[in-house]
Amino acid sequence: MSAIFGRISFEQNSIAREPFETAFGTLDDWGKDGRGVMHKKNAVLGHQKLALRDADSEDVQPLEHCGLCIVADAVIDNRRDLCRQLDMAATSGMPDGQLIVSAFLKWGKACAQYLIGDFAFAIWNPRDGELFAARDVAGARPFFYSKQGSQFLFGSTVEAIASSPDVDFEIDESRVAFFLAQPLQSKEDPFLKGIEFLPPGHSLTASRRGVDVSRYWFPEHIVQAAPASLDEYAEQLRGLINQAVQDRICLDSPTGSHISGGLDSTGVTVLAHRFLRQQGRQLDMAYTWAPSVSEDYPLAQGAFDERTEIAKLSQREGFECSFGTDSASDYFRFFRRNLAYENSADLFEELPLMEQAASRGTRVMLSGWGADECVSFSLRGYPSWLLSNRRFKDLFNMARTLGGGLRRPGGMAKFLFQTAALPFLPDWLYAAFSPYLNNNKLQCLGHPDFMKRHPEAWRETSLVWRDAKDPFSMQCALLLNGHIASRMSLWSTWAGPLGIQYRYPLMDKRLLEFSLSLPPDMLWQKRRKRIVYRMAMVDALPERVSKHDVANETKRKKIRLDCWQKLDQDHDQFVNIDCPWLATKALTDKIKGAPSSLEKFDLLSFIPLHSSMRVLELWRHSVSENKATSIS
Repeated sequence: MSAIFGRISFEQNSIAREPFETAFGTLDDWGKDGRGVMHKKNAVLGHQKLALRDADSEDVQPLEHCGLCIVADAVIDNRRDLCRQLDMAATSGMPDGQLIVSAFLKWGKACAQYLIGDFAFAIWNPRDGELFAARDVAGARPFFYSKQGSQFLFGSTVEAIASSPDVDFEIDESRVAFFLAQPLQSKEDPFLKGIEFLPPGHSLTASRRGVDVSRYWFPEHIVQAAPASLDEYAEQLRGLINQAVQDRICLDSPTGSHISGGLDSTGVTVLAHRFLRQQGRQLDMAYTWAPSVSEDYPLAQGAFDERTEIAKLSQREGFECSFGTDSASDYFRFFRRNLAYENSADLFEELPLMEQAASRGTRVMLSGWGADECVSFSLRGYPSWLLSNRRFKDLFNMARTLGGGLRRPGGMAKFLFQTAALPFLPDWLYAAFSPYLNNNKLQCLGHPDFMKRHPEAWRETSLVWRDAKDPFSMQCALLLNGHIASRMSLWSTWAGPLGIQYRYPLMDKRLLEFSLSLPPDMLWQKRRKRIVYRMAMVDALPERVSKHDVANETKRKKIRLDCWQKLDQDHDQFVNIDCPWLATKALTDKIKGAPSSLEKFDLLSFIPLHSSMRVLELWRHSVSENKATSIS
């Protein structure tokens, strides 16, 4: 993992070094293993390196090769296959940057299609005056850019671009309005006007003619796999998962991993530990957000408790587990972060986890994030697909299993209506009966005049606000929606200065394309969901798996209640706030309405307070920076 930054002038004007260094300096903490700068007349490229494997020691960047200059935040996983396609003998010692340039020389702007791994890179062609950039299909590595007249800036973080002293960026008020109107929609869009993000699976060409962004990965074009048995599909999936996990573990530095009571991160953790032990090493630590068993969070009596299963699994496999230690103080620390440099994902629990991992020297953190949308996909769209194919008996039997059985006809009817019939209704009718939360039901604490100026904040919808009529379309919508990359981008921004790279084995391109190719009926076999993944990982998973993590949800509620009550104690400080984006009285009333106990706490009622506090901090940062600029 690395951080990259660059400035290009398409008018052949010289690039001043000082503004570049000011912006590039914001990434200094990322460069644990070196810092490189290449200064041409009309281009300056910078690279902050974090080495994850022995081959990275030779990856000196920026790299100039065959007249092309590259900076890359990349870990290429299909090195052997790539070298074979490029007719190159060496594999282990070839730096990733040189591999990417070689791929570009062979395939041109189609090169990203041949790369497997996590990457965001930029290749500058000084002869043609053209910059080419690309980002991996999952969005594991971020890439931001800004076109400023004849100059083009790009980097791994919004902060680096925004810190350029000779360029001014204003808060994008339409983005603020959207966050206030739809706080649950996680987007990667920066909160600063003029700074864009390159979406996953896209490439970019920038020149004096402008900026052209195009998509190179089309999951919706993947064809269905050849017919096979459930066992055969499971065997193929396991082979791909094994490869994806092996490609992403770190043998030269400590590797950590997420774990929960669910399917995805648990499977990744077990396989990673086993593969590391085969190399004479072990997983350094497994991390869960769930709290340790205590008086505040006792074991659930007579019900599933993921902490019990995690403890059994860690003992069975022989790895250590660290339970969540996040608190209200961590939440307040999260509140104070500058939203202008991040995105709106609400994942503060990961911050103390990262810091603990960094204190142990961890360089790679494995996560099962993203698997629900594809590799271990559930059933969204499948019941309606059965209905459209007139497979009424299969649909009825599924409703019996998942709707409560014949003794609960109401539950069966609800299942059939919501999952099978509802997707065929028009948007306005679907919205009236949707099983998902409607943002209009959340209180908006935005100033009425401000929100009126941005009516689009209410109209814009995500790709997944409603179920599709078939599971394949649903999976594609989930992969293209942007919420997966939003979390990855945020975690990269947080983890980079700590010297940690997050890697997502179950978002491996090979795994995604295989999973998308499976016939719809593989989603429901033997009266079970996610059956192909379950069978593929049968030896790695605990006896019981479930997303029902009562202790973790209780902790999340308790932390938010503590924050709310602390804000209530200091509510006077919010009365005279003159933030033009917020309805001050409504915000103050909300703060003063803090519940007195956990039993009275409603998480949905806290969400508008969360988004408003983050927006308030964004406004404070912008006012402070404007004052500093005026003084200077």
